[in-house]
Formats: sequence, C-alpha cells, structure tokens
Amino acid sequence: MPRVLISEQTYKTLTLLNKWEGYSTIDELLANLITENDRGNHSSPLSSGETKTNFVEAIEAEGSETDSTGQITSGRFPELSPDSTRRNTREPTSLNSVVEKGVEYIDLSNGMPEDFFFTKIVSAKIDNQVYRDQKWSIVLNLLLRNIQNRGITNIVAVPQYWVNGIKTTGGWQYFHDIKLSIHRTDAYRTWQQIENLAHKYKIPVEIKLGWRKRGKYPSSKGILRVEPK
Repeated sequence: MPRVLISEQTYKTLTLLNKWEGYSTIDELLANLITENDRGNHSSPLSSGETKTNFVEAIEAEGSETDSTGQITSGRFPELSPDSTRRNTREPTSLNSVVEKGVEYIDLSNGMPEDFFFTKIVSAKIDNQVYRDQKWSIVLNLLLRNIQNRGITNIVAVPQYWVNGIKTTGGWQYFHDIKLSIHRTDAYRTWQQIENLAHKYKIPVEIKLGWRKRGKYPSSKGILRVEPK
C-alpha cells in the first residue's frame, strides 16, 4: 500500500477539511477529492496504487496549494496561510450576474477563494483567441506565451507561481514553448496572477467556467473578465 508522508500542519488542515465536508475519515475525504477531480478514477487513493502526483492534483482541485514538498500551504481555509498578493481583500456583499446570448453567468470579478472551489474552465479567451476546456495552469501558460510573442522577454518571475527554467516536482510543470515552469496551484490564486498580468500588459482576458456538483453554485456558470483601458 503506497504511503504519503505529511507534516503535522498538513494533517491539521486535512482534519479541518474532513470536518467541513462531513466525512467520517480522512481516507474517505481524499478518495472523494480524487473522484471529484474528474480523473475518471473512483477508487480510494490509499488502496488503488495512486501516486503522490494524483494526491497533489486532488488537493489542488479542492482549492488548496502545495509547496515543493507536496505539503498543503493554503486553500479552503485561507487564514492558515495568508496570501500577500491577494487583490480582493473584502467580502463581497453579493455576486452579480450577467447574461450573454441568453446564458446567465455569475460575475466572479469580486469572488473570494471559496467561490472557485470545484470549478472547471469551459473556455478562455486571450486577446480574442478562444481556447476550450483548459486547466488553469495552461491558461496562465497561454497568457505568458502571448506576452512573449509581443517581444516582451523580461517578464519578472513570481517564485510561488512561475520561474525560469525546468522544475517538475512538487506540483510544478515545465512548458517548453515559453521556457518557464508553472506551479499548479489553486484556481483563485492562478486567476490572480492571470488578472495581474493581463492588466499590466493590457491584454483582454475572459474566462468562462462551470461548477461541479460539490461547488458553491452547482450546475451554474461563472465569468471572469479583464478589459484593459
């Protein structure tokens, strides 16, 4: 049976998640996280031979971030690890909705971390180029590539989210096309980086997403936009 070594803080975080979700054991929590990650594998990660990579990906889908050792550093309970780069620091009184071609979308421009849990990107539009069914890290990659294609090569790395060169462990993925490694962190934090870059380099971005059945707005659709002036 494969084992995953975790720190005491990680265990405490998993215990909090377990209590929040109402599962009887942490094993059951992890099994359901991987099931909800749309990997098509409905067996327990602790009994099926799943690797540590799958464990990390399941935690990321839950909305948590892992460090280079695979330990949870933040997520559903953001107060456990405050993020100094957060753009939206206030609790929204309500989320507005917009209607586009007869479809209603929840406007997540003032969304908080919990609004992004269990979401899946339906489409991403970067500078009028549309991409379907992409992961958050891929959208960040596409945006960075768009910036590089404009002749801008001195993009300042953000060590928590992307770095120059090859890095492939602990949730990192190397992209040959941009020669950068991107950390597969949670949706909310990745969106913050996309938003910051889009504003800085004046690139219009629109992301449409949907919530899975255990998300905050099941079966609903959401929208995120950056419209530089």
